[in-house]
Amino acid sequence: SVGQNPNLVGSITDANNIDLNSGGNQEIFSLNQEGVITGIEFKLDPSLRTSEILNNLVMKIYFDEEKTVDISFGDFFASNLQFNDMRSLLLGTKNNKDYLYSYFPMPFRENVKIELKNNNGFVVPLDYKFTYNRNLDVLSCNNFGYFSLEHRGPISLENDGVDYTLIEKTGKGKIAGVILSMKSEGEWPGFIEGDEKVYVDGSLYIHGTGTEDYFNQGWGLSQISFASHGAPFVESYH
Repeated sequence: SVGQNPNLVGSITDANNIDLNSGGNQEIFSLNQEGVITGIEFKLDPSLRTSEILNNLVMKIYFDEEKTVDISFGDFFASNLQFNDMRSLLLGTKNNKDYLYSYFPMPFRENVKIELKNNNGFVVPLDYKFTYNRNLDVLSCNNFGYFSLEHRGPISLENDGVDYTLIEKTGKGKIAGVILSMKSEGEWPGFIEGDEKVYVDGSLYIHGTGTEDYFNQGWGLSQISFASHGAPFVESYH
């Protein structure tokens, strides 16, 4: 269910805390064998629940020596414009906003390393917990991809009718989700009138009629947060 750690059979928990000094990378988790990370949780003091602080906390994850995650807490947990109470199946906040969680399965064949970097000008205390399995059997498959993130922006869209590419990749893979933060300079959020377009193998696969369509909404955006989709914060507009 939403906000619940899957705790697969054979799961191991590594819980600890750290005072993150300003600047420099600090390793908080590593494993030198095959396995799957199934849960990442960070406990936040109320004083840390601002977009400015979260945007200056960076998480880096290396799978089999390759860095595939390098992103701020604000961008990863959908709080780069303000701290949001988002609750989806695999990502969000829980326990009265005390915890940030990610339950995306993250497999690796040889090793994994997770680092944090604090770009705030002060020490940030964090409690964290990782849940993982020491073998790949829990996946029930041998052919898997690595969990990867790609961050784009910020960018200013000034011309009507110009498409903005969220992601473009070649090869095999699956899109697991999109976090999109948008802000209008005027009262009317005209960006929701942009048609979403999805191209697969060179062909137009989906062509909607508004940005809100992509997030399973219509006739504008409502502030909602569901297991598979939502808009955790929407400024009122008329």
